[in-house]
Amino acid sequence: MTENNSAENSKILSELFWAFSREKYSSKEEFSRKIKQYQIDINEKDSWQPDRIVVDKPQINLLLDMDWQLPPDDQIEFTLKSENEKGFTALDLIFQLNNFLAGYDLGDYQFFEGLKYTPETDRYLIKLGS
Repeated sequence: MTENNSAENSKILSELFWAFSREKYSSKEEFSRKIKQYQIDINEKDSWQPDRIVVDKPQINLLLDMDWQLPPDDQIEFTLKSENEKGFTALDLIFQLNNFLAGYDLGDYQFFEGLKYTPETDRYLIKLGS
């Protein structure tokens, strides 16, 4: 099943459990194992589907609104490109997000709560919790 960008389905990977840290990963296989184990640790079952297409676009614009920071450091806008033309798999997307966000101090807001697509801006808002 493909998650798409329709108004009815504007939340992406909201069922995925992950805590961002300052750690970057070079191996997608190692990262995927960590995500899988994290799902088991938090949810007590393996719900990780790394090859599932979650965004059917080859490139997306993202926004992280860090309202706990002072301007101008309170918003980060960036673009990610998928590794294939069909779009982003769950692994490709969360791997790229993790490695990009590892360069930022997220403070207490390190827990991934999914992406929310906003068609008005054609952008995905990164949802983080503490």
